[in-house]
Amino acid sequence: MNLEIPEIPINYREDLHNLEYLNEADLILFMAGNQFMVIEELLSAFQKKHPEIKKIFYETLPPGLELKQILAGGARFGNMEIRVTPDIYTAVSEEAMQELLKRGLIKEYFVYLHNRIVLMVR
Repeated sequence: MNLEIPEIPINYREDLHNLEYLNEADLILFMAGNQFMVIEELLSAFQKKHPEIKKIFYETLPPGLELKQILAGGARFGNMEIRVTPDIYTAVSEEAMQELLKRGLIKEYFVYLHNRIVLMVR
């Protein structure tokens, strides 16, 4: 099944990190967009334990857009095509992971975090 390659809106430029490593990355991560605030600290700690991993390309796009990118085999951003397979993809729904499993794009997945939303009203 060939899917149309999604377009990453130009205003999402800040969600494409270390784009210069795109074609030579040691590690490629597609992280859910709402995780952007912890990624730098997480990667810093990771690289201290794994100094051989120097070049890391990562996205913090909305997870639905990242899923479309994985399913289509790439995405367009401006005048370039991003055609990479992530080593790690974090989704906000188990259904996304089940879709990848069903299509044979992953062998397994695991839930690493549960989140509960709380709304405070005054």
